[in-house]
Amino acid sequence: GVWMASGSYDKTICVWHGETGMLRNRIAAFDGAVLCLGFLPFGPFLCAGSVDKQTKVFHVLTCEQLFSLSAHALSVRRMSISADGVIATASDDKEIRLWDCRMPWGDDMGTCLRICTGHKGAITCCEMTRQGTGMLSAAEDCNLFLWDVVHGAVMRVFVGHTGPISKVFLLNDPDEPEDDDDTPQRSRITGNVKNIVSASKDGTIRVWDIATGYDVCFSRPGQPILCMAKTQDNAFFAAGDSTGGLHIFRLRGI
Repeated sequence: GVWMASGSYDKTICVWHGETGMLRNRIAAFDGAVLCLGFLPFGPFLCAGSVDKQTKVFHVLTCEQLFSLSAHALSVRRMSISADGVIATASDDKEIRLWDCRMPWGDDMGTCLRICTGHKGAITCCEMTRQGTGMLSAAEDCNLFLWDVVHGAVMRVFVGHTGPISKVFLLNDPDEPEDDDDTPQRSRITGNVKNIVSASKDGTIRVWDIATGYDVCFSRPGQPILCMAKTQDNAFFAAGDSTGGLHIFRLRGI
């Protein structure tokens, strides 16, 4: 079936049936607010991170806790999951941890593969490429990092925002098939991702060229930007500000 999940400050997770909108299960397994959620790409499995520093994986239908990924020193604020099941958790402790949850699961499932350090503030965003070889992160230190996930190394730093970054996303090249591994221009790290978009509490939105590290497009709605989402074809994105305003943008010529 099609499932949706929501995490709350009441420390619970609700699992909903996507077609009927009916509540299927309620999971109470944390000692703090649930801040981030993500479905694994295989099976009915859900991963969640909390203020209590823990990340846990559950079976959606039975609510059984399968395993816990507990190593962060502060709240787990964001997560991202690759197509093969590697989980990235980003924390207020300024670290990103990469966990091996790829199939088949054995006794060592949930092993911490790598710790990515370098940000000077709490990490507010992280997003892995589909292949899981590259990752974008942003933090309250106003910087964005592009990571080589395999080696845990920073490939590029994007500097320009003057306030905490609230949201980022990757823009794939729409003219390049996502799974065509023989494309000469494809990066081993970032695949067919050509640009990234970032929104900040400094009241600006920037579009960056991943190859050069420079911003190629800049907008200043004025009010702190708190959230952002894009269409699947990368043609449009929307940004919400602190006054309740909604700004719609069209991406052209990028």
